[in-house]
Amino acid sequence: MATYHLLWVLLRLKLCAAYDQHLNMILGDVEEIVTTVEIDDETYEEIVRTTRRTVPFLFVRGDGVILVSPPLRTA
Repeated sequence: MATYHLLWVLLRLKLCAAYDQHLNMILGDVEEIVTTVEIDDETYEEIVRTTRRTVPFLFVRGDGVILVSPPLRTA
């Protein structure tokens, strides 16, 4: 099974404890959602896998941050 080089990592957080001008962040109560897409060598089907984990505290270095946005409104 060959693996695409497609990987999405989404951090859904409830608490941003601190950040600075470089976007270094200390986050609390974070849900990490990692999605990978693989291709089956025989059938050429895409296999999408999603894994989730909860992290109580997380430090994110600012140069790894691509986008910061509020959650989507659902109401």
